[in-house]
Amino acid sequence: MRALFVLLLVFSMAAAADAARTVTSEGVIPVKLEIGQPTVMVFPEEVSTVTTAMPEARLMISKDNVTVGFVLLDPTMAPNRQVVVGLSGKPYLVLTEQAAPGKRGDDLVYVTHKAPAQRDVLTPVSVIRELRTPQRSGAPQPLTLLLPNPSDPRVRLVRPQQYAVGQYQALVMTIENTQPVALELDDRVGEPVETSRADLVPLQGWIWAPGRRVKAVAVDHTVLPPQGSTTLYVVFEEK
Repeated sequence: MRALFVLLLVFSMAAAADAARTVTSEGVIPVKLEIGQPTVMVFPEEVSTVTTAMPEARLMISKDNVTVGFVLLDPTMAPNRQVVVGLSGKPYLVLTEQAAPGKRGDDLVYVTHKAPAQRDVLTPVSVIRELRTPQRSGAPQPLTLLLPNPSDPRVRLVRPQQYAVGQYQALVMTIENTQPVALELDDRVGEPVETSRADLVPLQGWIWAPGRRVKAVAVDHTVLPPQGSTTLYVVFEEK
């Protein structure tokens, strides 16, 4: 059973992108669990002990270095506190409870000692800015998002990469112009756009990944030279 849990824990850390968030270590840390699904917490120091009143048959708990994993097995379990103690002796109070019906639980919860400065609070625009940096933080993840469908043979999407940035998911890919003439990209999504120009490629009409809300779209260059290319950045949020 423990070997199976470790496999689930590793898988969850590799695939956690939809429900990742960062919390401070002060006060009680609420964590939402789904029945039979692993949730991983990453602490700012190595974990010494985890104290719980729940038997393993109801709530499976495992720790490894700075991570603690939870798997809720009993759908009748009431909210309850777990005490995680770091090697420094600092206690962290974790309130585990079942996610509301139809709602997704936490996949990955990062614990930090201080609240992020206002300038560090993530927004869709700051995610785009982060993705545009030459040494962007975080490595590409396995591609799970469906790529946009341009429904326009004049352009094609190649070399997609998927990233998780805080609570957001993002795609970074190349748009190639297949035509011998220049094209202009209109990267406004969710706004009325002009469609009468023959050289215009409006992204508004593209088919985007289902189950996700497009929060921001940007391109490095709005004009695609003949047979040229540019980079497209799309930030999504779970609906």
